Amino acid sequence: MNGPWSSTPNPFDWGVVGDVLLTRAVAGRIPDDAWFGMIEDMRRDEVKFIFSLSMGSAGVSAQQRRAAAEVMQSRDVPAVVIADSRITRGILTAVSWLGANIQSFPWERVDDAMARVQTSPAVLEELRELVEQFRTIAAASSR
Repeated sequence: MNGPWSSTPNPFDWGVVGDVLLTRAVAGRIPDDAWFGMIEDMRRDEVKFIFSLSMGSAGVSAQQRRAAAEVMQSRDVPAVVIADSRITRGILTAVSWLGANIQSFPWERVDDAMARVQTSPAVLEELRELVEQFRTIAAASSR
């Protein structure tokens, strides 16, 4: 992954693992500079899939959602999101209505979500480790 996870999650950060753009978000508003930096990485040719993790209700503006949907649609990049918030999963459904190929899952269905990620077994294994690391860090920071 480009850049290690810190021991305390930022409201939003991301990196590229193989051909997968991995994002993570915790409750709070996502700053435009971070969001649109991630959008630039979404445009990279080597990014073939987006895998996102969310704990709490991340604050994504309509402009941010629209920008992500436009890039995903123009590049035909599918995405899977694991989110504990029903509101977040509902927003993702709305993003899919804008034309993005996106599926969301609750944390109880991590295995189902991972099964939809289209990448190599080595990248999947690294993503599994990062999912568990994020879950541990996010749970500890919410206490």
